[in-house]
Amino acid sequence: MTVVEYDVSEVKKLAQRAAMMVVISGFVVYQFQSVQPMLIQTVMGLQGLVQSKLILVHLLGYPATGAYARPWKADNPLGNLMGGGEAAAAPAAAAGNDTAAITDAATASSGTPSSPTSNGNGNNKKKSKKTN
Repeated sequence: MTVVEYDVSEVKKLAQRAAMMVVISGFVVYQFQSVQPMLIQTVMGLQGLVQSKLILVHLLGYPATGAYARPWKADNPLGNLMGGGEAAAAPAAAAGNDTAAITDAATASSGTPSSPTSNGNGNNKKKSKKTN
């Protein structure tokens, strides 16, 4: 695939995303007579367009090297909320062991590894249920 073909496919993806956003927003406005979602989607759409690597490279003149080199990775919108996205998942993926990844995550979050029977406060005693 040439650079031009790749860029054309990215333009098609942007246009498809924009069309889907308009359809969904239009449905919400029609169904619920609420204009606020349309306004929010307009602002978010423009922000996403300006932050698109295709726009940054072609219209704003950023060099197509480094972070802007093709092929572009799809950004994970929840990556920052989930602890850095790819950076946080890399050690677990490199280990190739789910148990090790879970232990590493538990150690990172609490400072001490927890066992499956742990109640989370460092006390591993099982609570007894009271019956009346």
